[in-house]
Amino acid sequence: MDDALLVEAMGGGDAEAARELYQRHCQPILRFALAMTDSRAAAEDIVHDTFVELLQRPGNYDPDRGSLRAFLYGIARHRIAKSWRPAVIAPQGSAPDEDDGHGRHATAMPAELATPAGTPQDQAERSQDIERLHAAIAALPLVYREVIAWCDLAEVPYATVADILDCPIGTVRSRLHRARAVLAEAFRSQLQCEDARDAHVSTPGVPLPNCTRLDGALGGGSA
Repeated sequence: MDDALLVEAMGGGDAEAARELYQRHCQPILRFALAMTDSRAAAEDIVHDTFVELLQRPGNYDPDRGSLRAFLYGIARHRIAKSWRPAVIAPQGSAPDEDDGHGRHATAMPAELATPAGTPQDQAERSQDIERLHAAIAALPLVYREVIAWCDLAEVPYATVADILDCPIGTVRSRLHRARAVLAEAFRSQLQCEDARDAHVSTPGVPLPNCTRLDGALGGGSA
């Protein structure tokens, strides 16, 4: 049974239909909420609230306007924005990068993470890089973090993201291009700061550099 019929059945009081919808869609919504909140407890709350809203207002879903998954993403996004409104900023203009031919761009994550890990030391270093990357994503403004979460982490098609955001696909592409640039700069700046701290430990008397580049990149200020 497709989602639209299940929503209709759920609206008529079919608890089994509600459970089926939850099983189909809870994990993608949870992954998105986790990427956006960087908190398992907060992400689970977002998922709970998203499905409660669907359960209470099934008539708000119109299958002619898009998929149920996109509708649920939109509810989750609204919940997150309400709890994180001070972090929302207007994206800076930027030209889109290259399309991969399937409605998505080629990933522009730091190249260090694309190299397969070999030795145990390589794997440990890559794990540290991934932790740094997650921290950088968590510090992104909402308007950038959401497109990274959808397009790069969840591989949601650009057309679906455009439907969720109610904007042209070109806007999604430009916003993602800018988000990747901010993220890559923040990631590399973080590495530079860590290298400087390591050098300071081995060279007493050398002052630590001011890492305002990282703060500015993550804040998405005037870049």
